[in-house]
Amino acid sequence: ELERRMRGRRSENDDAIAKRLLNARSELAQRRYYDYAVTNDEIPAAVAGIRAILTAEHCRIRTVAGDQKS
Repeated sequence: ELERRMRGRRSENDDAIAKRLLNARSELAQRRYYDYAVTNDEIPAAVAGIRAILTAEHCRIRTVAGDQKS
C-alpha cells in the first residue's frame, strides 16, 4: 500500500522509494517496542489518532524517578 501511494504521487525516484520502503519494513519489525501507531492513509483519521495519543499522554500518570506505584 505504501509503495502504491508513493508511486502514485510521482514525487520520488525508484531509489528513494526503495530506501523508504526498507526503512518502513525496519520500523514495522520494531513495532512491538512502540506505544502507539498511526497509519497516515486518510488524513482525518490520522489527525484523530494523533489527537487521541496526545490526550492519552496528557492524562497518563507516570512515576517520578525513585517513586513506585503500589
